[in-house]
Amino acid sequence: MNLKIFAVLIALLVLGSFADAKVGIDKMSLTLSTSLNKTGDDSLDISPGDKFYVHLAVRPDADLSSADGTLKIYADSELVYSETVTMDLVDGEYYYINVSSDDFNEGDLWTGNLLAYDCGSKTIKVSLGSKDIKTAKEDTADLNIDAETLRVTISPEKPTLTDKITVTVKNVDKDTLEGMIVKFTRLGDDDVWGTDDRNWDDTTDSDGQVSLKLSSDFGSTAFSKYQVDVYDESGDYCKYTTTLDTRVSLSLSNPDPASPMVGQAIKMRVIDQDGTAVQGAKVTITKAGGVNTYTSDSQGYVTFQINATGAFDALATKSGYTDSTAVHFAVAEKNSLKVVLAPAKDIQAGSGVTITVSGSDGAPLKGAKVSITKPDTTTEVFTSSDAGTVIYTPQNPGAYSVKAEAAQYATVILQFTAYSVFNVALSDTLIPNKDITVTVKDASGKAVSGAAVSVAEAGISDTTDASGEYTFSVSTPKAYTLAVKKDGYLDYSKKFIVQGILTLNINVTEISLGEAVEISVQDSQGDTVNAKVKISKPNGAEDTLTTDEYKPALAGTYTVSASMDGYQTASDEFTVKAYPLVLKARMDGQKIVATAISNGNPVPNISISFDGTSFHETVLTDKNGMAIVDAQKSNVSGNMTIASTEANYEKAGTQIDVKPVSGTDSSMLLVILVALIIVIIAIIAVTTKGGKKKKEKGMLYRTAGGRSSLERGY
Repeated sequence: MNLKIFAVLIALLVLGSFADAKVGIDKMSLTLSTSLNKTGDDSLDISPGDKFYVHLAVRPDADLSSADGTLKIYADSELVYSETVTMDLVDGEYYYINVSSDDFNEGDLWTGNLLAYDCGSKTIKVSLGSKDIKTAKEDTADLNIDAETLRVTISPEKPTLTDKITVTVKNVDKDTLEGMIVKFTRLGDDDVWGTDDRNWDDTTDSDGQVSLKLSSDFGSTAFSKYQVDVYDESGDYCKYTTTLDTRVSLSLSNPDPASPMVGQAIKMRVIDQDGTAVQGAKVTITKAGGVNTYTSDSQGYVTFQINATGAFDALATKSGYTDSTAVHFAVAEKNSLKVVLAPAKDIQAGSGVTITVSGSDGAPLKGAKVSITKPDTTTEVFTSSDAGTVIYTPQNPGAYSVKAEAAQYATVILQFTAYSVFNVALSDTLIPNKDITVTVKDASGKAVSGAAVSVAEAGISDTTDASGEYTFSVSTPKAYTLAVKKDGYLDYSKKFIVQGILTLNINVTEISLGEAVEISVQDSQGDTVNAKVKISKPNGAEDTLTTDEYKPALAGTYTVSASMDGYQTASDEFTVKAYPLVLKARMDGQKIVATAISNGNPVPNISISFDGTSFHETVLTDKNGMAIVDAQKSNVSGNMTIASTEANYEKAGTQIDVKPVSGTDSSMLLVILVALIIVIIAIIAVTTKGGKKKKEKGMLYRTAGGRSSLERGY
């Protein structure tokens, strides 16, 4: 018996293992063709309505004699075929599945909705997967449907139910086409084609026309949206599709009043697209959990009231009309008051609170009764002003209740709490390791004991004593946050900074050029610290000290500052003396000679300025320390001021009186005299030579008086 049970268990385990077995698909390929016996290619060209075949080759990665797979075929995004196929799969061998387009059975879209006649490029997608297949596989191929284009006109363009509708079909050459199928399908309420939708069709006559009346061919359901298809079963033409809508549009007005309240009469109106009132329309008012329907009167109006607050949707409908757009509106509590406190929070005892009362329309409400119940349970009553306000000053800390009342308005009750305010002071000096005292008082200046004082960054927390004070110290210079709290008081919080003290040490206060100063920085404990030291030079430039020694290159006053995060900046000065300088001046003939001397030695290459009336010139000294100006050449006379302009030398100056030039230099006179003699000789020579020539050319003739005259020839 035990052996039989064991055998049964083994059999069940084996069957279970088979039941759970799945096969993977190594490869799957999709091709299309017009022949069952030809696998075709991954692209196929056909005419409208032509039958074609979907060929699927599947290669598994394991054996499975009875594998069920769900095969789905899509034309673009439309599912046109769905079936379960049972396959005998052999590892490494292809299993072939062939499906004809005539068998496209899903939703009757391929034949019923004429997708087979719809020209254009379509993507045929095949998916195969099920519980017997580990992972679903997909593949695609291109199907191109092409033919001539139809020219279709529908008259009238916007027909009514009783209009005779004429559909005329022509080719691109405007020749009428006989035998074309014209199909009208009345779409359902979802405006989407379905297999149950009622349809009508006919073929065009010799004039390429089909005529119908919607009221005759579709009866009482003729008010609708229609899909019109024109196609040719022979496949010579592409399908033409359009839609017609014979329904009249409904429009529903916004509620009147625009912001209705509970119990208030609300009116809405239904009109058509031409603005004509629609009688007998159903207006449905919907809210979560309830629906009410009203019927429009001869003027298109519905009147109703709602006895609950909330958001509502209204929709107008009528047979033969398209539904109106939904109207959203809200119903508020009847005559609700709006009460606002300013300030809205952190109200201080002893400070005024403005209570503003407004009606449901937002306008200030005069004459509202405002009752204020104080912490001691006594009540004060006020009346709102023209501006709808009451100004109240809570004298004591605690909870207050505000009740606003007015005729035909719902009562509104608000609460607020008034708090006392701390007056907090800190010690004037805030430096590390020195006592810092916090003094806490109330608004009247009375000490507040038992207030919780904390400095989170230093881990300090305690309470004030009877004098309202608490003393602490911190060792690290940085920013801290002081917090003070106590019931009945507004919380107090303030940042404060504890700064360390730096001492700047400069070994001398005055040096000469070429000497160096030693600079160091210490904290308040006397320890040398690595502070940032900047030196401002006399010319405005700035140096940053990188060592403890500094050698100035300019004479003048230097400002030294030391800074470090968390410390007060320290500063000091030292002076660099200039080189001594003596400046002498003398006249050397007509030349002004200035000589610069330092420590008994001439000073070369420094600037010396010469300033007189309408004269200024700066000259560099030569190697002998001399700067020279030619007074005659520069036409200089009178008092001349001579000064040094070098920053690294002491300021030095002198004056000299330059006499004007008298007479003319003998050498110059000699030159001028020689030049005059040469000019005179040249003139005499030219004149003498010209006279001789004229005499040679003269002619002697006798005048009437018997004398001869010299006749000049020209």
